[in-house]
Amino acid sequence: MPQNELKKASSEENKLKIIVVAVVVTLCVVITLYFRIIEVKEVYTHLFYIPIGLASFWFGKKGFFVALILALVLLLTHLTMDQLFLNNVMRAFMFCIVGLAVGILSEERNRAENELKKYSERLEEKVEERTRGLKESKNKIEQLHKVAVQMESTQLEEEVYLLTVDAAEKILKFDICEVYMVEGDKLVVKAISSDMPSAGGQSMSIDEGIAGKTYQTGNSYLTEDIRKEKEARPSLDEYRSGISIPIGKFGVFQAVSTEVDAFDQEDLELGELLISHTTEALKRIRSEKALQESEEKYRSLTKQLPVGVYRTTGDGKFLHANPALAAILEFESVEDLMKISASDAYNDPRERINQIRQWKTTKEIISNELKFRTKKGREIWIRDTGRVILDENGEISYIDGVIEDITDRKKVEELLKKQREELSAFAHTVSHDLKNYIGIIRNSAQFSLLKKEYAEKNNQRIIDITKKMENFVNRQLELADAGKTIGELEEIDLNKMIEEVRETYSIEIHRGELSMIKGDSLKLKEVFHNLIDNAIKHGKADKIEISSIKKKNSCIIYVKDNGKGIPEEDIDKIFDMRYSKTGTGFGLTIAKKIIEAHDGSISVKSKEGEGTAFEIVLPI
Repeated sequence: MPQNELKKASSEENKLKIIVVAVVVTLCVVITLYFRIIEVKEVYTHLFYIPIGLASFWFGKKGFFVALILALVLLLTHLTMDQLFLNNVMRAFMFCIVGLAVGILSEERNRAENELKKYSERLEEKVEERTRGLKESKNKIEQLHKVAVQMESTQLEEEVYLLTVDAAEKILKFDICEVYMVEGDKLVVKAISSDMPSAGGQSMSIDEGIAGKTYQTGNSYLTEDIRKEKEARPSLDEYRSGISIPIGKFGVFQAVSTEVDAFDQEDLELGELLISHTTEALKRIRSEKALQESEEKYRSLTKQLPVGVYRTTGDGKFLHANPALAAILEFESVEDLMKISASDAYNDPRERINQIRQWKTTKEIISNELKFRTKKGREIWIRDTGRVILDENGEISYIDGVIEDITDRKKVEELLKKQREELSAFAHTVSHDLKNYIGIIRNSAQFSLLKKEYAEKNNQRIIDITKKMENFVNRQLELADAGKTIGELEEIDLNKMIEEVRETYSIEIHRGELSMIKGDSLKLKEVFHNLIDNAIKHGKADKIEISSIKKKNSCIIYVKDNGKGIPEEDIDKIFDMRYSKTGTGFGLTIAKKIIEAHDGSISVKSKEGEGTAFEIVLPI
């Protein structure tokens, strides 16, 4: 409640108290006179203590005068009565003593209440002042936030400078302020407040005055009296206090006043909040400008390149791509390409994850040859040469790369590789068998020299072996040329054939009762040799089981070993000439060719640690 209203209310209350005391005193006097008129010998005067008490309680020592008046009334009304005059005097004296005592106690109470009231009022005023200050601070912070939003929407540094000074004037009530930005070795004024004197706002060296100190140290300063600061170099002598706040590494903000100690800690903190928004806005603008310039140079450089060039985010969003890349991936335009994720171009998206992990780990430029799938669904081979650019937190900022279409080259390489492997396989096969024939010839010749009586017989054997060699070479050439050519089909007893094969090996080879089949005995025997050799040399098997079953138009032969098995990812490649991870590709490829030449098929089932089982299907 306002002070004048409190005084008015107090005055009204006092008037009411006076009226109450006057009425009670009047009643007491009237009662006393009434008893005097009817000549009552003893007048009951204890009623007088009621107005005396009220007056003293309400008006302090002033209540003594009411007691004195009533004491006189008592004495005057009892002058002619039989009562002892001395008793009345004593009673009147007691009225005065009671009035005075109650008044003194009442004044002490009132004084204590007033002190308490004043303290409560002061405390309330402080709370109101603090609340008012908090509301003002909150309001300023909210307004500064709106300024920050404005700064985030602008693309010009000059607008940020003007918004900063405007907010300092209108929100923070800094009448004289300025923004300095670093240019070379100078702090150059970029914006000043409307109340800045014409002689103020001068550029200075980056190490001059408090502004220079602020820029060099990166700390804010609150100066209560500029004249007491040795480092201060005010542009005008009338400046007496100020604050200085760094704008990151970009410049300095200063606010000054012609009065001493015009700024407090709250002013400094709110100023720092404003300048933090300024700093972030400048960082964003300069970063975006640098990125834009870089991208323009990047686009200009890559636009005419015949190879695909790209920049993507870590999650695959295209930031840039050139026309060559769009053409490689069969998109109508770069804009069309940039609508997809980079992962969509990979034949297997997991390869991109592995590639990024590799780039991020090594932090080097690395090339990988991968399969991509074009927009039209065509599978192509590409060489992707790129690197990952990390930010200050070690996270992916973006990925740069160059893509070459190597599909044609890859096809030629694969063809040449396959031809080399097949030629090598053919050479090994021929070499292996020819060595066996040559060994027989050599042994027969040596035996003939030692035992001349057997010369004629051994010479005939040499002639037979030579013919077999000639036939073998012819068959190999036919197989190499046609891939399906086999010798004359004949009835073959698999039981007998396996027994002949088993004599070559020392491991356990078990067989069930096997079927009769038709085929090239020499080539089919080679199939079993290759399968058993593969199980021993590469599967580390020490036991092999061979069995067969007959169906309507075919015979199915199973060759199962107890070796270490084949890795799951290699199952589909073991018959391929190009497969050489375990060194088993050549023998198994030859076996497959022989089986296919018989219009049959061969397949494999295997599990690591549990062995391998080949299934051969031959027509009957």
